[in-house]
Amino acid sequence: MSPNTYARFFQFAALAATSILLVGCETTGAAGGRALAEPVELRKGMAAVDLLAALGEPDEIRPATPPVEGTEIWVYRKVNENVSLVVSGTVETPGMEVGGVQMTITDNVYTPATERSVEETLFLIVDGVMTAWKVRRENMERLN
Repeated sequence: MSPNTYARFFQFAALAATSILLVGCETTGAAGGRALAEPVELRKGMAAVDLLAALGEPDEIRPATPPVEGTEIWVYRKVNENVSLVVSGTVETPGMEVGGVQMTITDNVYTPATERSVEETLFLIVDGVMTAWKVRRENMERLN
């Protein structure tokens, strides 16, 4: 094997090892992203203490807008990040000469890409009772 072939092999091996380490990584926010052992039933009129027992402490407590006494918004946040390798280009390497014709090897070039999703569930708490909720989702993807 030529020195160039060895270099390409080691580049590929390093890329494969990196992809194994990076693919499928997942993180969650500090308080968010709690894994629930079983499904939680949520309903309007549920006591705030029951919501705390089911989901734990909220990631954030916001005042209602406009401010109304006894009213607040509890925010539960879940953040997921997945890193994968995506093809970002190609590189051509001279190969063997076959029958007087120089062959070229085309290899893909991979770049790590991060996909991040944030899901926020906002609960409206009025005088210790959960009266409504909504879910907001945001997805982002970027090349590292």
